[in-house]
Amino acid sequence: KIAKTSINGFGTFNFSSLTNLVNSTTDTTTDSVATVTAGTTAISTTQLWAKVLNTAISITEDTVAGYQLTGVSCTDANSAGTFGSLAGNILTIPANRITEGANITCTFTNTKLIYVDITGRVFVDNSGTTLDVSKAYNGIQDAGEVGIANSTIRLNNCSTTTQLASTVTSANGDYAFSIEQGLLPSSFCIVQQNLPEYISVSGTTGYTRSTDTIALTKTSATSYTANNFGDVIVNVVLNEDGQHTVIAGDVTDYP
Repeated sequence: KIAKTSINGFGTFNFSSLTNLVNSTTDTTTDSVATVTAGTTAISTTQLWAKVLNTAISITEDTVAGYQLTGVSCTDANSAGTFGSLAGNILTIPANRITEGANITCTFTNTKLIYVDITGRVFVDNSGTTLDVSKAYNGIQDAGEVGIANSTIRLNNCSTTTQLASTVTSANGDYAFSIEQGLLPSSFCIVQQNLPEYISVSGTTGYTRSTDTIALTKTSATSYTANNFGDVIVNVVLNEDGQHTVIAGDVTDYP
């Protein structure tokens, strides 16, 4: 029989390209097992027999989106030990196990992949429309502090600086990464690359201004939100030559 254990989730798992197996007197090439509880083994309701003794049997598990085949083990109720070899998603039961009186169950284990979401925003941290200078450079997006589009954000391994992913901010300054939990290192860094006219002035918890980096420690969490960067424009470009005469407190424009 074919059995299934699914970790972190449950569902229906299909098997195809079965060889040297029959269901009563009919050749059988497919089977299916449905799990109803994560971590609890379910056994197929289909009883299978070897068609030819002393001949190997192979079973192919169909790919299931979001799951990874992480192991398989075969046992014989009338014999000691475990057996079976796995190549990719194909199990082979050796010919020497296909004997008279053998009662074999092969358990496939699949683990549902867990993805971690990492999100944040890049915005102009210049106090916006608040008219309160204390709200500039404070790492908090206050009223009127708009998002910055097209800023490059990289997700790196802090220890090795290896890049794991890269993206650019949206029209609102937002960015997002989704990465399989097992691929996320114990310490990961979010690195912002400024647009030419901007410099970095602030960031949320874990921020280092000199490298424009937010460093975070991996936990069991599946979401790390509000990892924000604050930038300001510091280069003023004057496109008009000439002298303007004003009195104190007046404003003059150079288009």
